[in-house]
Amino acid sequence: DTEGRFLAVNAEFQRAFGVNYEALIGKTDFDLSRYEDAVQYREDDEEVMKSLSPIRHEFLSTSVDGTRS
Repeated sequence: DTEGRFLAVNAEFQRAFGVNYEALIGKTDFDLSRYEDAVQYREDDEEVMKSLSPIRHEFLSTSVDGTRS
C-alpha cells in the first residue's frame, strides 16, 4: 500500500524470509530487512508510485536475522 505495508506476497518471498503469508501481511520492509536496505526499498516504492513506471533492481538483501538472499 502507499504506507509500504505488504498486502500480498508470493511463495518465493515467503521462502526467502522464512515467514508464512499471514505473518508477512501488514509488515513493512523495515520489519524484515536491515534499515539500509529498507530505506532503499521504500525510496524505490515511492519512485514507482510517483512515476507510475516500473523499475528493476537486482541485489542481495539481508533480512533482520542476518540471512542474505
